[in-house]
Amino acid sequence: MSGGRLLTPKEQVEHLKAKGVTFNLCSEQEAERFLTEHSYLSKVSAYRKNYQKQPPGSPTAGRYIRLDFAYLIELSTIDMHLRYEIIALCLDVEHAIKVQLENDMIANPEEDGYRIVKWFTESESRFIEATERKMLHSYCREFYFHNADNLPVWVLFEVLSFGDLIKFYNFYYDVYHQTCRPPLHRSLLENVRCLRNACAHSNCLIADLHHREELNTSLSNYAIRFDWFSPNLRKKYLRKQFTQDFTALLIAHKELVHSSGMHAAAARRLRELFGKRMLRHRGYFVHNDVIAGAYSYCFELIHYYFC
Repeated sequence: MSGGRLLTPKEQVEHLKAKGVTFNLCSEQEAERFLTEHSYLSKVSAYRKNYQKQPPGSPTAGRYIRLDFAYLIELSTIDMHLRYEIIALCLDVEHAIKVQLENDMIANPEEDGYRIVKWFTESESRFIEATERKMLHSYCREFYFHNADNLPVWVLFEVLSFGDLIKFYNFYYDVYHQTCRPPLHRSLLENVRCLRNACAHSNCLIADLHHREELNTSLSNYAIRFDWFSPNLRKKYLRKQFTQDFTALLIAHKELVHSSGMHAAAARRLRELFGKRMLRHRGYFVHNDVIAGAYSYCFELIHYYFC
């Protein structure tokens, strides 16, 4: 889409050519087919933000430098695989949080699994109303409504969104802060939540690897433990949105997921994705320091946590 109207696939290709995108590795006809059958312009072109433009004053000012349409296709495909893998890791973390909370409650003589839920739902004024609407068409509707009058934590776990689970996690450890400590700082779980939501909505994760975020001090403190993690790496990658969130996710998985089987399965999938699939067209990105650098950082992080 450009100038307020939808463009045909042929017009989309012309629009990209005007921006400096080349069609040497992928023909214009192949690009039109891709934009018809596999994706759409705003989605696949989002990854152009990882490339530099010709500077003002040059004859081709504003046009992208060394950007072929094949690179955009490959980045969009890698992003798709990355989203699927991250969703799996987030589901592991979500399950592990519930396991940890229930174990802590079992070990807590002051808690029966009902009282904390009552306090939590009272503190969240619209939670019950919103949950009851959601449960009308949920797979958990009978389980929920059978226990709705006196909700125990094992039922609550089945109906919480990930965002509400983090709220409950924070609430529990705030209430019982004198007797138990949270296994992971809440700010890291916010990173995981943002990443999970982006994947669930099929947002582009690596469309702009330049994008900066505020430094997460708690995350930085965890990163100090890595013997390979220099101050320069912390400054460079913990202030970028995707690499900050991805770092938080891997730390959360390592700290919270105690199942050796789940951990081994995650390691196997990550090695397959980063060690094989992402390298299929490695030559496309050898001259792009932003993409190559982010990949090297993530690969090193995976090796540290999963090997």
